Amino acid sequence: MATENELKIGRFERALAVRLLTRVCNLKPVTVRVGQKAMPAFVRGRGTPIVFVHGFGADKEGWLTLMRALDKRRALVALDLPGFGASTPIAPNEASAKRQAEAVIGAMSQLGIDRAHLVGSSMGGGISQCIAQHHPERVASMTLLGTAATVGDKSELGHALDRGDNPLLATSPEDFLRLVDWMTVQRPVAPRAMMLYAGHDRMRRAATEEKLFEGFVYGPDDERMPIDFESIKTPTLIIHGDKDPVIHPSTARILSERLPNATLDLMRDIGHLPHVEATRAVAAHIDAFARMHDPPIFS
Repeated sequence: MATENELKIGRFERALAVRLLTRVCNLKPVTVRVGQKAMPAFVRGRGTPIVFVHGFGADKEGWLTLMRALDKRRALVALDLPGFGASTPIAPNEASAKRQAEAVIGAMSQLGIDRAHLVGSSMGGGISQCIAQHHPERVASMTLLGTAATVGDKSELGHALDRGDNPLLATSPEDFLRLVDWMTVQRPVAPRAMMLYAGHDRMRRAATEEKLFEGFVYGPDDERMPIDFESIKTPTLIIHGDKDPVIHPSTARILSERLPNATLDLMRDIGHLPHVEATRAVAAHIDAFARMHDPPIFS
């Protein structure tokens, strides 16, 4: 078990890393209010921003390393989705893809953002698809990283769920290290104490996250991720690891065939988190794709 001293060190290391990266990236912390929900965010610059939509169990801080590698002229916004990170807790019935998509649109409006380049990871990719389907005028382009979707073969996660097990829920700090090892091929480099502290935080949230997972996956049919992909005309870049155990790589292939304006990059020897496992390569792809559809404005 992680010791109390390890957790204290890990908490300090995480706080220091966040402070340094936000400073290097010239990010400003703000809190956006959408109805009764408070959504903490990092923001930078002007012009059409990249808006980051994180995955299940993640938060806005998980984007910092990628944000550091992106074009420094590009405006950026990273949000804590309702129920995650430091945002307002929500009920499971508010965790559906459509409800989360509406929260992101609300946050964009509060920030004065008419259009954005969406970058969504896993669950955040499914939410991004909802935004592109229901609010196409608000999306300049969309990049989907290890994205969830309503198509594709059953993954290792899917088989585990059939057995009544959800490996995405960390039951101890050490179990979180197991989760990271399982999800990634190229394990992220981070101090052990920081990883244990992140695991301790996930462990405390496990019961809540289990309910949010069910709310996202098993919500009402009309609030789930899209099935009519042909109607989504948004220029889309799909980046997926060929060793992804969470979302089967066939999902990315099918999406690339059915989305009218999609490009697929299936990355070799990469797991579920391409932006963490191959940060510089993914940043270069995102920069080039966003530039194709909107040149950045100097901040």
